[in-house]
Amino acid sequence: MWLEIAARRIIMPFILSVILFIWGPLSVAVREYNLRTSEGCFIGLVFLCCIQLVVALIVWEVFVYYCFVRLEVRIDELGRSAVRKCNVAIALYLIRFNHLLVRVQRFLRQGWISVSGDRDGSAWKGLHSWSLRRCFVGLVKLLLSVPVCLSVVCACIMLRSTDSRIGQLYEGILYFMRGSLSLGDVFQGILSRLPAVVALMPLLSLPVFLYFYSQKRNVRRAIVRNKAAHVDEVALLFERLLLWFDRNLHCLCLHFDFVTRVQRSLVDFQLKHIFPERVSGLQAHRLFMGVDELDRYMFVELGDVQELSGIVDELLNDRIKLYTRFFSAASDDVWELYSNDLYRLKTIEGVQEVFLCKDAVKSLVGDRISREQMRGLGVDRVSEVRDELEDWLSFEIYSGLETLYRINKASQALRRYLYSSRTETLILKVLSREK
Repeated sequence: MWLEIAARRIIMPFILSVILFIWGPLSVAVREYNLRTSEGCFIGLVFLCCIQLVVALIVWEVFVYYCFVRLEVRIDELGRSAVRKCNVAIALYLIRFNHLLVRVQRFLRQGWISVSGDRDGSAWKGLHSWSLRRCFVGLVKLLLSVPVCLSVVCACIMLRSTDSRIGQLYEGILYFMRGSLSLGDVFQGILSRLPAVVALMPLLSLPVFLYFYSQKRNVRRAIVRNKAAHVDEVALLFERLLLWFDRNLHCLCLHFDFVTRVQRSLVDFQLKHIFPERVSGLQAHRLFMGVDELDRYMFVELGDVQELSGIVDELLNDRIKLYTRFFSAASDDVWELYSNDLYRLKTIEGVQEVFLCKDAVKSLVGDRISREQMRGLGVDRVSEVRDELEDWLSFEIYSGLETLYRINKASQALRRYLYSSRTETLILKVLSREK
């Protein structure tokens, strides 16, 4: 995933720089304007190109984000509407389509926007105040950033036809690459200096020997062994998580099918207790005479909820939390589960709430019933309250279906990442026999 982020930070600036400065009807006008404004000054031309490219990148980022946010909101509305109509298949299709849109958005956006943590207190700012080293590093990063480098290249291309110095420099570089950097000359130069390199090997090996047998190296070796142990622990925990998903995924699908079918009954149950005087007027699938009768619903029970919360709690432990994060970053699907759902599955109550288990449904329904603003509503607002309750319950079910889809995708990614394929296993067997 890290390589994908780095690639995205290069792809979009490169495409936009080509459109603005090199090829296309817009590039002609931009080149003429930049050459006229900078008056042939290389530094001024680079500055203009850099400003224009950064503005184009910001506009592109905002445009893509706004468009995809509107699309995601619309898809969520359609998905919740499908849940209210008890059409789980359509809701899951919309969730899969939304997942695809997220992938496309992640590819189109630059990945430059980072969210700072909550380390903005006065003490933290005081500890990390301005320093000469940090300023120098920031300046170097700015000069070596993708927009600046592309602006320098585009400025050189623009000035090549108008400035003879740039043209001579360009021709000189090409001549050097064609003549001086031939493979034969390079190989001959290496062979001529080989005896000197061999003679210097004992001197070069001395600092290497001192490093590998120093106390610093021993300390670092201990740290590396500890990191390797943590990596192994995280991998085994993710394997346990995968096995739990494999055992319970089908059961969870059946559970959400049931909850979707009885959602109208749950809403009618709430309405009965909010408006007890209107019981006879409610078009309910099933009316209840007491709160405890929610136990009559045949909710699918997960017997090993505590095991799941225990695995997630170990993964998010402060001791190995950093390694869990790096492990999750190896795959987009695992990262989606980590960033959206893993912290919600840390406790038993959280697991029950995410998967809408019986105890969680009883608690959620009871909380909605006990709201004073709900109980104080007039009888004439039954229809309005029904719509609100149906919208709330459909949101909870749709959110659970999204989690279920992310679990399925993460399980597939973990299976590919943790276990060797048949081809890989066969190759390893062949290589081991050869040894």
